[in-house]
Amino acid sequence: MSIPVRFLSAFTFYPTYLQYFYRRNPGMAEAAHVIQVTALVRGGFADGHMLTPYLDKMGWTTSDVIANDPVSQVTSWALAATARR
Repeated sequence: MSIPVRFLSAFTFYPTYLQYFYRRNPGMAEAAHVIQVTALVRGGFADGHMLTPYLDKMGWTTSDVIANDPVSQVTSWALAATARR
């Protein structure tokens, strides 16, 4: 039996960049959490999140979290709470 390998990439972006990102992408603040984070990661602003696409291809389960992004964090928690009701 093999143990699944999981990788959580938690990082922060400059607050000014987060504001810029949401201004440049109207409607993104209302999008699902995974869509927001994927768009932020693919934006290429930072490099720490560059590992997860390659680890995915190797069969790892990966997640990216932008710890200081209140928009994606609130969306994530709000949608999860709504789904439980």
